[in-house]
Amino acid sequence: MAITCLEGQELRTKWGLRAVLVRDLTDAMYNPENRPYVSHDRGTELVVEHIEKYWCPPAVSGEVARALREAR
Repeated sequence: MAITCLEGQELRTKWGLRAVLVRDLTDAMYNPENRPYVSHDRGTELVVEHIEKYWCPPAVSGEVARALREAR
């Protein structure tokens, strides 16, 4: 899903839908040889923390699946 705009603190996709970060399906393209010189897993955690703080709320895949089932 392509994220294209930021309206205030609410992140939206190019289709106008509110975005949610699915933590357990997120991986960062981080190279441990670059700053801040932490493991790949820790680099991903730092990216996730930043997105949660400044861009959009978090969820885990089980919560998303449950919400989709209930929406039917």
